[in-house]
Amino acid sequence: ATDSTGATTATFPSISIPSAGVHTLQTVYVGDANYKASTSPAVTITATKGATVTALVATPATLTPGIPETFTVTVAPANAAAGTTYSLTGSVSFYDSTTLLGTAVVNANAASLANVTLGAGALHNITAVYSGDTSWAASTSNALALQSVLLPDSITLAVNINTTGPG
Repeated sequence: ATDSTGATTATFPSISIPSAGVHTLQTVYVGDANYKASTSPAVTITATKGATVTALVATPATLTPGIPETFTVTVAPANAAAGTTYSLTGSVSFYDSTTLLGTAVVNANAASLANVTLGAGALHNITAVYSGDTSWAASTSNALALQSVLLPDSITLAVNINTTGPG
């Protein structure tokens, strides 16, 4: 577009910023038969990390003594644009209250920690903490409260009077 002084401007409707942080942008005009090449002054922009949501599920959903649990999280942008694919990286740490149960790498926006055996008779508060990456901020999952269901037992007493001796 040409303004009233005869200057021509170019507009870039959309550019992709590769990661969060400070980035310097500059344009270069290569020149033509009438005008020599020129470079614009640098402009600095700051891109912030995108907010994330970390959702945690336990399988099986009910804690049973002796049955190992698998904890799975999905990590997604908090404000995802419809039709856009996002690739989040990093790791997820799984906790029982403040005790670290293990860590897993995020792959395809998900991470799992399998074969976790939790003690019976105690309330377990399980959370997952996403570490974030160069473009996405860290987030903590919802807390899952798992209380083990104690298995019923029965005791049978059998007495054989035929084999008892005197006294």
